[in-house]
Amino acid sequence: MINRWVAAVTISLAAHGSLGEGIYKWTDAQGRVHFGDRPPGEASSTTIAPPAPSTAPAEAERAARQQRLLDMYRDERLEKAEREAKQKADEEDRRRRCAHARDRLDRYERSPRIYDPQPNGERRYLSDGERDAEIRTARNEVARLCKPGDRR
Repeated sequence: MINRWVAAVTISLAAHGSLGEGIYKWTDAQGRVHFGDRPPGEASSTTIAPPAPSTAPAEAERAARQQRLLDMYRDERLEKAEREAKQKADEEDRRRRCAHARDRLDRYERSPRIYDPQPNGERRYLSDGERDAEIRTARNEVARLCKPGDRR
């Protein structure tokens, strides 16, 4: 039990590299092997150098992980900027179409007669029922495209 504890302490100390002078190993008169951070007084001992921690692979792995994270953050920022630019363009388009729909509705409501231009250049004037239908269509377009905060 004690040997296991001594071995565990020795391994943990060696793994952490917290020993500046090294680890000493010696055998006592009863034949038991001991480890310690100080050499024994009367018995002969062997110095065991703890293995130097290998930082190159760990450092390279950390740098690769850090670069992957930085790449992911950059990609997220670019995607967010693209989404925001698209939303802004869509909003500008909606506002432009809203202004056009409001203008059309305003012209229809102010005009007593609405005409439909024909391919031959002549005008075909709409009946009262057709005019009312066009005004309803224009109102629906305004309701669909315009938000309450949009300016007139």
